[in-house]
Amino acid sequence: MNVQAYLNRIGYQGSLVPDSGLLKALQSRHIYHIPFENLDIHYGREILLDKELIYQKVMRENRGGFCYELNGIFYFLLEALGFEVHRISARVYGSNEEFGPEYDHMAILCKLPEATFLLDVGFGEFSLYPLPFQTEKEIEDPRGIYRFEAFDEAHFLVSKKDKDKWTPEYLFNPKPRKYEEFGEMCQFHQSSDQSPFTQKRLCTLATPDGRISLLNDRLKIRKGEETEEITIHTEDEVKTYLDQYFGIQTDFWSEEFSKNSRPN
Repeated sequence: MNVQAYLNRIGYQGSLVPDSGLLKALQSRHIYHIPFENLDIHYGREILLDKELIYQKVMRENRGGFCYELNGIFYFLLEALGFEVHRISARVYGSNEEFGPEYDHMAILCKLPEATFLLDVGFGEFSLYPLPFQTEKEIEDPRGIYRFEAFDEAHFLVSKKDKDKWTPEYLFNPKPRKYEEFGEMCQFHQSSDQSPFTQKRLCTLATPDGRISLLNDRLKIRKGEETEEITIHTEDEVKTYLDQYFGIQTDFWSEEFSKNSRPN
């Protein structure tokens, strides 16, 4: 882990004292600079839970990733900076209004003297800042209002407020998990036709006033309440938009897989 290279990638310059201020700065800058994306799944590169491979991809190739990669490498950064952190397993609330299996998602808990915080840089549209893990309290964040509540003896539920309605995001168990425990679900999400990640090509990045997303054959640029949508017609256009809006060069996929991955 080259800490300085990581900090350069997310544009952070400042104190490295492991406190809540640094935690807040690192998460928000990570979210603004490193996209959530599943391009490897659609362009023929296997995703392995290997620290060196993920560092190579995210830092040296200027890529993003999905939860096991982004929260995986963010964990290693925080650990290197002296934070007391551990990985947790989460079960995502799906469109079928049910929760996924254990290890469906990976997030991070960080213990500081004043509170324990939930960190998540690998869940797409989620909180900008770490969320203090306190039950039955509304937590205000630039990306919305959140709350934690006990779900059963082992799990807590984190929800987001949409107007007057609370929508579940995911269940999580605060028990520490090893990185390799997520391996089976990481393989599932990149290979099974039951996984949402195999059904759609996605690259998305938060901006200070909205979000930019490439989803299959659409590019969406949201600024405040306004959204511009651009139809993508060719794979060359995909490559142009990935470079222009996400800083991703497309040399990582072969021509063979490019031919098999047209927008749909």
